[in-house]
Amino acid sequence: MRSTSLLFCHLAVALIAAGAVTAQAANGRFYDPSNIASPTGKTIGYTLYRTIGCPARELLGIPCPVPEAVAVNTNPAALAANIALEPTPVVVPAPARIEQYCPFLAFQFEIDQDEIQLEHREKLAALAAFLTRHPDSFAFIEGHTDEVGTPEYNMALSWRRADSVVHYLEKILHIPPARMSAVGYGETRPLVPNDSEPGKRMNRRINAVISCVTDVAGLTALPVRPTKALQIEFDHNKADVKPEYGAALSKVANWMQEKPMLSAAVEGHAGILRATPGQAMKISHQRAENVVNTLVENFDIPSSRLTTEGFGQTRRVAYSTSLKSDQKNNRVDIIYNYSNYPAIRFNQGDGILLKPE
Repeated sequence: MRSTSLLFCHLAVALIAAGAVTAQAANGRFYDPSNIASPTGKTIGYTLYRTIGCPARELLGIPCPVPEAVAVNTNPAALAANIALEPTPVVVPAPARIEQYCPFLAFQFEIDQDEIQLEHREKLAALAAFLTRHPDSFAFIEGHTDEVGTPEYNMALSWRRADSVVHYLEKILHIPPARMSAVGYGETRPLVPNDSEPGKRMNRRINAVISCVTDVAGLTALPVRPTKALQIEFDHNKADVKPEYGAALSKVANWMQEKPMLSAAVEGHAGILRATPGQAMKISHQRAENVVNTLVENFDIPSSRLTTEGFGQTRRVAYSTSLKSDQKNNRVDIIYNYSNYPAIRFNQGDGILLKPE
């Protein structure tokens, strides 16, 4: 029985193949199953089945179905109507980018002081120029202290510092008091920990929260003019200017020679350790005078453009807890004075903060 079944299978295959060849031979057309892309060189499997579809099945006399033609209306009026019915894309322009300019004010105080030093007055002049340029702006002046002393005392000191800034802006720079507000925070808002002399100095400060402006696109401000020219340190109970400060003093002299209207204040200071208040006051004056003499004799700066003042122990920048920390108080500060120059102003055309020379 198995032989009979196998015989019938071979016969059926032969008849199908013969029928396919006979059908493909109609009208001289033959189906060629060769396929060089196939591993066997012939089209086999599902690919062979697919070739019997269109257009290959036309070889067997079976026409391919023709899709119905789609009617296209070429009438110009109809085309215009179709175009008119298409939605018009809405283009939303990107908003103009206008940068905000927020002026910044920050400076430090000496220990237990609320007086504004000469070196910081230029910053206040820049702030006043901004407030004048933008009459709708408002400034909150914040006073702060380090944590040395009682909380009650520090709170009162911080209020005095803020009030002194508001008073200076009102009386000297003519900013209406209604556009400013003073507040003291005492030791409650330190910038950095109070565990070092630099940290304590950073916390004895004034900050300002000032209204931002957006009336000028891309508003930028130039830095204010330099005020503190140089700080020179001295040995305890000594007033001699050390030779290593020669190069720095030369730069100060060159700056002043380039600006013949510029003057400078030379301020002497002293520490507490190893000196009585009277001795400290005397040596602070001597230090300032020695610096002035160096500028006059070695760098040809006229003495009329230099002023000297000694403050003794009254303006310490570091607590005198050791000789090392007290050493920072034995100093001379050279402060540029722009009193003969035009006040810092805003260019009314573009809002840019200028540095008049």
